[in-house]
Amino acid sequence: MTTPDAIELPEFGTISDLIRQQAHNAPQRIALVEGGRKFNYATLDALMDRVAAALQRDGLQVGDTIAIRGQLEGRCDQTLARWPY
Repeated sequence: MTTPDAIELPEFGTISDLIRQQAHNAPQRIALVEGGRKFNYATLDALMDRVAAALQRDGLQVGDTIAIRGQLEGRCDQTLARWPY
């Protein structure tokens, strides 16, 4: 079943690839809601670039494994991510 907000996903790709594609196709569409803040795809894509640039400045290279830890709505979540973002 297709919904109005459904996007066609490539056969292979990363989350960052999908976000970048959506930033190109629908930059003002809401991508993420965190607390009372809303981020559209264009903003989320720009934030990913800033994080990637900071990681590169800190010496991370393609293939390095990083841990990302954040607090969401009062609980602590931990996710392992693979570089590049």
